[in-house]
Formats: sequence, C-alpha cells, structure tokens
Amino acid sequence: MRNILLKKRKRINSVQDPRWKRSHWYFYENSTKRAMFEIIKNLKKFLKKNELDKEEFDQYNLFWAPVDETIFEDYYDQIKNPMDISTMKNKIQSDEYWDVDRDLRQDVRLMFSNCIEYNSEVPDILDYCEKFEKYANEILDKTEQTMRQKYRAQVEKKERKRRRSDAIGPPFKKKNKKRKKEEDVPSLIEDEMPLVIEKAPLPLKHDAPLLVKDKDQNEGGGNKIPYKPPSPEKDKKMKFTRIDDYVAVCDVELCLEKMSTKKKRQCDGTCCHSLQQLGTFCLMNVVDDFEFKGECPCRNGNVECSEECGCTTCCNRPIQNRCALKMGVDVREQETFGIDCYTRIQLVKLIEDSTVTQEQILTYIEQILHPAINDYPLFIKEHSEYSSSFPPDLEVDNGQAPFYINDVLKSLVYKFDNALIPPNGLYKNITNGLFSIFLLLKQGFPMKRARRIAWENWTSLVQSKNRAEVLSDHDICYRDYPIYCKGDGVICIRPEGIPANTFVIEFFGEVYPPYRWYEKEDRIRWVEKSCDIQDLNFHNVNLERHADDPDGYDVVVVDPALKGNYASRISHGCEPNCAMISTVVNGKYVLGIYTANHIHPGVELSFDYNAVTESEMEWKSSTCLCTYRRCRGFYLDYAGSSSFMEVVRAHHGLLQRVSMLLNASTIPLNEEEKERLKNAAIEESLLGDSPAWLTKFVANIVGFIDKEVELLPKHIMEAKSKPRL
Repeated sequence: MRNILLKKRKRINSVQDPRWKRSHWYFYENSTKRAMFEIIKNLKKFLKKNELDKEEFDQYNLFWAPVDETIFEDYYDQIKNPMDISTMKNKIQSDEYWDVDRDLRQDVRLMFSNCIEYNSEVPDILDYCEKFEKYANEILDKTEQTMRQKYRAQVEKKERKRRRSDAIGPPFKKKNKKRKKEEDVPSLIEDEMPLVIEKAPLPLKHDAPLLVKDKDQNEGGGNKIPYKPPSPEKDKKMKFTRIDDYVAVCDVELCLEKMSTKKKRQCDGTCCHSLQQLGTFCLMNVVDDFEFKGECPCRNGNVECSEECGCTTCCNRPIQNRCALKMGVDVREQETFGIDCYTRIQLVKLIEDSTVTQEQILTYIEQILHPAINDYPLFIKEHSEYSSSFPPDLEVDNGQAPFYINDVLKSLVYKFDNALIPPNGLYKNITNGLFSIFLLLKQGFPMKRARRIAWENWTSLVQSKNRAEVLSDHDICYRDYPIYCKGDGVICIRPEGIPANTFVIEFFGEVYPPYRWYEKEDRIRWVEKSCDIQDLNFHNVNLERHADDPDGYDVVVVDPALKGNYASRISHGCEPNCAMISTVVNGKYVLGIYTANHIHPGVELSFDYNAVTESEMEWKSSTCLCTYRRCRGFYLDYAGSSSFMEVVRAHHGLLQRVSMLLNASTIPLNEEEKERLKNAAIEESLLGDSPAWLTKFVANIVGFIDKEVELLPKHIMEAKSKPRL
C-alpha cells in the first residue's frame, strides 16, 4: 500500500519540466532519507569544529538542542515556532520530510531566523550564525545537486530500457528452463530494427486499473471489468439478456420462500400524496438503519402502500405501478468516463484564483466538468471541428478515454459562449482559466508562470494565441490529467432533472441462495487462478430481509451479469445520488433504486456498491473513478488487514471453536441465548428446521460476534498507539 501511495504522490506533484530541472525535487526512496541524515551529520560536525567560547555558548547546546526555558525565560514568548537540529533529526526519522529543498531547507531557514531575531543585540552569535548558515546552504545545495544527477541517471537508464523493449518486444520467459547465453541470442536491434523510435508514445504506467467497455455486447449490455488487452483467441463473449423480473436459477422454491414476507405497514392515506411527504432516504444515518425520513409509516419501514392503506392518490406505489424511468426519455445508457481522485487533486492545484474557494472548485468538477466529459463523444458528432488529436493506435492498447481533458475544456468554452448550458459567471471563469493554462503550457510556458498568467488576467491570452505551440495535448494531458473509460453507465437526460426520492428502476438478475452462490464463486475463482485470469467482475448484490421482519433476517444473491436491466449498468459513487433499497412490495422483497437528491441533466446516476473484499489484489485493482469530492479512492473496502483478526486469534481459535461445538451438543438453549438470537434477527427464516444443537451453536457464534464488536475497537486503537519499528 505504501508503494502505491508513493507512486501516486509522484504523479500528483509532477509538472511539465524534467524532474532534475525543477525548483523542487521529489524523491520517495530510502536514499532520500539517508541524504537528509547525512546533512544533519555534516551540520553537527560544523558545530564541533567551529567552537566559540565553551563556557559562554556551548553549554547551552546552541542550534543543536531545544532552548532551555529555565535559562532563557523569555525565549518562547518571543519565538513562536522554535526549531533546532535534533528536532529536524526526529522529523526525518518519523518521515515528516519528503523534500530537502521544500521541507528540510525551510526548517533550517526557520532555525537561523529564530537565532537572528532573539540575538539581535549579540554580535558574536550573529557572526557565528551567518557563518553557520552559509555552510548549511552549501551542504543543502550540494546534496540537492547530487540527488538530481542520480535521479537523472536513473531516468535515462529506464528510458534506454524502454526504447530497447519497444524495439524488440518483451522477452518471452519459460519456467524451468535455463536462460540462453548472450552469444546465442540474435541481435535484433542491430540487424533488424532501429533503436530510436521517433516520438513514440510512452505506455502509461498507472497504478489504477484501466477500465474499458466490453465491445461485444448484446442488447446494449456492457461489463464493467478492469482493462485487459484484447486477446485474439477469446472469441466467445458473455451475452447479456434483458429481463423484467427476477429469475431463480436453482432451488426455486427456497428462493421464493426467502423473498416472501409477512411484514406489513398501514398508513391513513393522507401522508403519501407527494414525494415531499415521503421524505428522502438517509444514506449516512447508520443508527436508524438507512431508512426513509418522511410522514408515511409505510415508506419509513421500506414498504410500499397496499390496498389496506386506503390511499387515493398515492406516490408510494412506484414499483407496483411500474413507474420506472424510461430509457431514451428520462435516462440514456452510454459509455461513461471518469477521473480518479489524484487527477482531481491535480486539477484543483491548477486553480490559483483567490476569489474561488475549494468547495466551489469541487462543485465545478462534479456538476460541470464531469458531465461535459461524458457528453464529449456526443458533442463532437455535431461539432467535428472540436475532435480530439488523441492517437488512434493508443485507444486499444490503453484504458484511457480517446480524448484529453483539454478537449473537454474547449467544448465547455464553446457551450458557455453559445449559451448551451445555464450561464454561470464563476464556472465560466474557471473554465476559461483552466483552458488558458493548458494553452500556455503548449506554448512552452513553465507551470508556475502559466498558472500566474492565467488567473491574473486570462483575457490577455488572446494576444498570445499567435505564438507557436511547442508541445501537444498528448504531451500535457496524457500522463498528468488522464481520463479513463468506466464502461456503460446511465445519464440523466430529462430537461428538468430528476427530483429527489424518485423511483428509478428495479434491480433484476438471476437469484441464488447464498450457499449456491458461494459454490459458483469458488468455481469462478478456481478457473481464474488455473487460467491466470485477473478479470474482476462485481455485479452481484445481496437482497436482504429486514431486521424487523416477523420471520427474521435472511439473504439471497442477485447476479445481473448475464440477465438483468439497465440498473446493473449504474456506476459506483462514493457520494452517490441514488440508493439501492430492499423494499417490500405485496408480500415480496425486491431491490429498488431511488434518487437520494436532485439529479441535473447530464449527470451520471450512481449508487454506493458497499462491497468488501479480503483480497489485497482485488482491493488495489478497484480504483474508483466517480469524481466525487469525498471519493474513497477504491470502490471496494479492504477487510483483509491483520488488525481485524486480533480478537479472532485471541478469543476464537481452534480450541474455542471446538469448545463451542461441544457446548452446543451437550447443553440445551437457554433463555438468554434465545434473546440473543432474537436481537440478532436470527429466527425462522434462517434457522428453519435446524436441529437444536445447530441453533445453540449459532447462538454461541452470535455471542462471540457481540464480544468482538466490543473488543475490536480497543485492539485497533492499541495497535495504532504502538510505536513502529
């Protein structure tokens, strides 16, 4: 995980100039830390060699240790940010410095400025401070220059390897066979292919999975799978079939039984006439178990009104009345695109207008830029003169979208100028400012100067449009501001938008009982492992019975991978505008998708997948492209950390589990354990005709879960408080 963060931080701080030519240099290696310790060592040597009067100065550990406030009582009243060499050494040890030029040099300057400020009337110390400061700057400059040369050599070495690899292709390796001698390998570079490839596009090395649309689709379906180069041997593709109801694949009677319920609610018929009365769904309220907050008791219990309610004009029967949003009228299914959270951070860093707040910038990215990204393929069909210069040969070999962020900004400038989107002076200025920055970068301006010029007066850029462009959109946007394909998604096209609390559609698919689904999943994992396939498909959703159901909690798995409707094409969102809710309709559990807030035209529909994995590989491959300001970075949550297993190892080992089993076989169920099962909503639907010992064993497991809920937070906090070696 640390390596992933370091790689992505490199990309966050990257600018157009080569790294060894920048004003700040960034290295995320152990060699950087060693170089900083070497600087501290040299500073300490200076203090030993250039001693002043020992009795007068060195007894106070000048520069080396924090100032003793018992001797200099007014020091901390006058100096608000004290700094010394030992403090800098501790900060290096705790990884608080990432950059010598930006971080360590700043604290060195602070140390000398504090000395000059406090000892302004002591000439001897001022002379000594000036001499020491000169020596420290020489050491910092020398170290910085050494690291620049080292990094430049590393980059040139990697570039030579890349060119050689592009020329002869990747080496073919076979297991259990000795490598051929060098003299037996033909020299393809010298004899057959040139070494230098003119302006060959570099392949993107990005930690995020590259997501593309599955090209062989049936009836508009598309799989959201991490990108994998197309294989010519893979001729057979999964076909997607549209269905209008749930399809039980196996154990049909059991599935129908688990989906049926006796749960009912009844309202007086006066509280469900409008969506405002029904209230919106609470996404973040865990205490109230994700319920609607409105006036209708039926809707608050996730139950649709029935004939017993006596409603005349009822808005709480959308599933019964088949009031789903219509494809082509209310929503549109299309290939969608997105940016990861690191690209979003880079865009935010480009904006230096003091009149624009960060909240306004993030709102601009969500409501203006992201819809424009998804609309760009449709926009260029009507305005071909705005087509992108993206190289066609990269569209297949790379998961990026076939256009650049600069192309999207061009389309936005056109839309604002021609009033194709609602006028907004702030968002128009942000669009013009960002577009101006990319224009200046293409003309060869450094990043810092381009930002300053663009935000001071972007209208003056009209005079510089005749200046020759030395860089292309590919050079500017391809690596630092990538846009990725997400697969098929659903876009709002209703002119007035979709109000909050509106029913979108049911989530249909093939239904499996849990044990059958896990059997299928194990077979899929086995095939993927045997065939060395790493395609991650996350389509299945759990349809859960409510905890207040008379027959208790239960679950079935709905899988829309092969059969379903456009609900399965709705993308993930960390701050979603929709919610998937288990709803009771005429004595049957169904999955309904409702809007959580007002969705404007052009905005993509999304709901939180709330998926968990114990595989670190799956978690790292699940990069989120939702573009929301509270994006978690991954659309899967990782539950495989060793911190979560501390209580299990300590209190639920093999002996404890065997003891639970023996206890369940010999001691009958008591009243306390019955109450425990009832509180956990484990009743008739889950237990059914289970033998007495199994019911007792389940009660013991629930007891351990309650104990784990109590102890796990303490273990995690204790683990965090322990010092890292």
